[in-house]
Amino acid sequence: MTATDDSMPPILYHYTDADGLMGIAASPNFPKVYVDAGVDFTGAIKFLASDVRFMNDRAELRHAGEIFARRFREVAKNPSTPRDRSELLDQLAKTLEVSGYLGDPVQVFAACFSGESDELSQWRGYAGGTGGYAIGIARRTLDHFTFALPVTQSPLGPINGEPPSLMWPPRRVFYKENEAIREADRLAQTLQPGSPVPGISANFGALWETVAKMARFKDMGFKDEEEWRMIWYHAPNNTRMSMPAEFRTGRFGVLPFLSIAVNPTAGPPWIAAKEEAGIPRPTRTIDDLVVGPSPDQPLRVTAAKQLLETNGHDPSVVRASPIPFRG
Repeated sequence: MTATDDSMPPILYHYTDADGLMGIAASPNFPKVYVDAGVDFTGAIKFLASDVRFMNDRAELRHAGEIFARRFREVAKNPSTPRDRSELLDQLAKTLEVSGYLGDPVQVFAACFSGESDELSQWRGYAGGTGGYAIGIARRTLDHFTFALPVTQSPLGPINGEPPSLMWPPRRVFYKENEAIREADRLAQTLQPGSPVPGISANFGALWETVAKMARFKDMGFKDEEEWRMIWYHAPNNTRMSMPAEFRTGRFGVLPFLSIAVNPTAGPPWIAAKEEAGIPRPTRTIDDLVVGPSPDQPLRVTAAKQLLETNGHDPSVVRASPIPFRG
């Protein structure tokens, strides 16, 4: 498996507990600016994409950042590297080192999924052990009808134009150091000096791409997760491309996040643009809902079906995990 292998399962799963399921599927609240603009969220669900610096692997950006900075320095020293690229790579390495390999001031947000629909380690790690849920979303829905909703618009959108473009469809997370080295070397050969966005300092475009790539690598201790991520990244709040985050409390205090809408019904021009391009909106948002192991699992299955039906989702997708785990 290499860092370019993105063969994705047809459905990806987000593991969560009962409170998480309620926040995702039970009449989720979306930023007011979109509701006021007439975006119809009927049948949509909401995920929270968290700043990756505040996730469970506290050192994950540092883990990749040290590798990327080291490889950038080595490529920059190579006599065959063009001078402008060498200077860019040196500057990127310095920026990573000064920020403690966290990529500041660029922020990277991620929503996390698994390719496994019924994995005991996921039930334990992300769904409270027993009584959790695995929400399955089709790849096509995640690829084409999943949008970040910053609390205010930048001049470039998203309501009156295209949605934020600094987003990657689901990408596999990798855990081996040699995979991170290969990706850093590949990136070092393709990064170009200069910024693609007016009003942003010359190296921000390259820094965005670097930090987003770094977010695809985690320590080997997390390899059993077989994680997939959707990644959004943006500039600081004082720039033209700013997309301000929201905040909630978490394990590390105040946690920045972006609201992510999956399969809104109508309203923003970007949905119409998909349909005009021959990509019709999916008829359902949730394609599978696995109720995790628990002593009272049959009752939880019944309640989950009622929850989906009440909120405009197909209750027939609910099924019980067969894993005999009691916690």
